[in-house]
Amino acid sequence: ELPADQTAALRRYLADQGATPFMAIAAAMAILLYRYGGSETVIIGIPLAGRSRNELADVVGFMVNTLPLVLRLSPDLSFATLLDRTRHAVEGLADSEFDTPVKWAASGRTAADPTRNPFYDVVLAMEPAPAAMPLDGLQVIEREVPDAPARNDLSLRLQDDGTTLKLILEYRKSLYRHATAADLLAQLGRLLSAGSKEPALPFKRLPMLDKKQIDALLQMAQGPYQPLPETSIHQAFTKQAQKTPEAIALAGFDDKHDYRRLEQRSNRIACALVDEYGVQPDDVVAVLLEREMDWPASILGILKAGAVYLPLDTWHPAGRHAELLDDAGARVLISRQALAGPLSGKTPLLDLETLHGASDKTPHVAISPDAPAYLIYTSGSTGTPKGVLVSHRAFLNMMADQVKALGVTEHDTMLQFVSPAFDVSLFEVFLALLSGACLGLADRRLCNTAD
Repeated sequence: ELPADQTAALRRYLADQGATPFMAIAAAMAILLYRYGGSETVIIGIPLAGRSRNELADVVGFMVNTLPLVLRLSPDLSFATLLDRTRHAVEGLADSEFDTPVKWAASGRTAADPTRNPFYDVVLAMEPAPAAMPLDGLQVIEREVPDAPARNDLSLRLQDDGTTLKLILEYRKSLYRHATAADLLAQLGRLLSAGSKEPALPFKRLPMLDKKQIDALLQMAQGPYQPLPETSIHQAFTKQAQKTPEAIALAGFDDKHDYRRLEQRSNRIACALVDEYGVQPDDVVAVLLEREMDWPASILGILKAGAVYLPLDTWHPAGRHAELLDDAGARVLISRQALAGPLSGKTPLLDLETLHGASDKTPHVAISPDAPAYLIYTSGSTGTPKGVLVSHRAFLNMMADQVKALGVTEHDTMLQFVSPAFDVSLFEVFLALLSGACLGLADRRLCNTAD
């Protein structure tokens, strides 16, 4: 039941507008549906008595005819304008009580579910307020009849005894909880109150929520504050390597590297790229290696040189490799001569078999956290493969959240098994290496067999 002061204020406003509470509630209901669903066309089923002719007044039978009330909304409409549209639309229903169902039936619109109405999912009905039924010589006892399953998603019944307004909402339990239905009723009441107080205000600005709900949403929107990283991926790794230099960083079937060794090997690759190949920040450097110890070292070396890592999968065809190298404008290819094959004739090859004399000190290359870290390509299954650049900051921000969510520590071992051409491979690599954990490198042959 709407509060008495709210009901009185609403009746005064509606009297000036030549409208009824039913019309106001229909308008508020349309706003509620628009605010939740976003559709600018709102359809509400409106039951009519079906006794508009005098000769039907004494006919026994169920004459109710439910017609679709169609309202066109735009968010800049004022409540007053929408109420006026609703008033005309409701009055027009009575004049087309027979024509409207015929026209809609002729449109061929049908529901996929035969138990649902094909024209509307929401109903607004006016029903008489309960009244005493005096029957001479009989005692009348009112009993509630158990509700049948809801026939519509939402059915709102309005009882108006001339003083109070009572709203009863019936809802489909498969779609709504009781608490949700109660919230909808409360929000409808707020829209009615706000619309009658500020009718010139665009309805998109009418408040639906109470202060407690607004505060809860604002708190949810803020979430826990996580400052953005102000470092780079390789700097974060170096910090971890300095913290746990003797911890095992990489483990294969027959070899292991600790964090100190991985740091030194990646430095040699970085120095070779900068000193011997003239790699500059933002240059693209590709890596074509099996899942081996030098693969993570190469990724880190590229980042330490300020360059952008481009992964190539050894199981992909040579044509795919050549296409990506050309599209990315790769400056250098890190691989081994046996793997690179003809690719080394088009892109300068840093052959790891011949990498011996480079320094194991970190090169002095200034890197912004917003600089690109890697370039990943789509599969190209729907057309030409497309490259996507991901920055150091974006990747570290994601990793910080995942390390915390998964609770990874230096006591864990993370298995790396997806293709390097899939950026989840970097997630696997650095989930371990930025946490002090061990990265287990799975044998590629085992990762590509159903056994």
